[in-house]
Amino acid sequence: MRNWILIQHDEPWGRDAIMQAALENPLVRHLQPRLRRHRIRPLLIRRPIATGTDSERLFLVHSGVNEQWIQEMHVQAAEEIPDDDLTGMAAGRPPSTGTPRSDPLYLVCTHSEHDACCGTYGRGIASHLSGPRPEQTWETSHVGGDRFAANLVCMPHGAYFGRVTERASVRIATSYESGRIGLEHYRGRSTFDPVVQAADVFLRQREHLEGIDDLAFETRLERGGGRARVVFRDPSGALLEADLTVRRASSRRITCSASRPGTPREYLLE
Repeated sequence: MRNWILIQHDEPWGRDAIMQAALENPLVRHLQPRLRRHRIRPLLIRRPIATGTDSERLFLVHSGVNEQWIQEMHVQAAEEIPDDDLTGMAAGRPPSTGTPRSDPLYLVCTHSEHDACCGTYGRGIASHLSGPRPEQTWETSHVGGDRFAANLVCMPHGAYFGRVTERASVRIATSYESGRIGLEHYRGRSTFDPVVQAADVFLRQREHLEGIDDLAFETRLERGGGRARVVFRDPSGALLEADLTVRRASSRRITCSASRPGTPREYLLE
């Protein structure tokens, strides 16, 4: 996922947060068909501690391979966001409206109505991280990977981190602000598909590459039988390859709210 819209919505979130918000919030309701058309993923956000600020604050975020940006807006109606701005996101073009934001945003999934693990583990992380970064930290609706709760997403790069602790959240943010990725909890970037994400993680760990731009994606080759070769280029220009096998893990209960066992995909480095 490369294009996002983050909409501040302080009312309680249901299991399908976006659908419920669309029933309650005209802005969300009127944006929905346009977001689907332009393949922009909506997330609801709120402060870990309510501030009573305008509930129509939103951010457009582009998590491209080469271009990343955040545009902050304060709008009352969907019509205030020109369709050309949404169209341009696919090409990485910043919108004509709003204010560019240079500092990052930290999204912590606390969507307990979707999975209890996210509320159980996420809320403490959001509260802790918001202490030193009150203007950058937001609780967010479902971002995926509930079994990795607490999940932290660093924007605008769409860098995912899982099973994050309070101390780790501050380390991750500090590293990110200096252009580095804390590898201990790193799950990959939303920019890439899951196989390329896994290869990015494996190669960074193997080569000890922490710089956000230390790996440039080159290509992915399917090898059959759930096997793939992913090629990146490092800062020296050398090509680095990761051969992966994708398989189903053994059946188990994988999230707090799972009603039956699941078999999540596993990515194994050959």
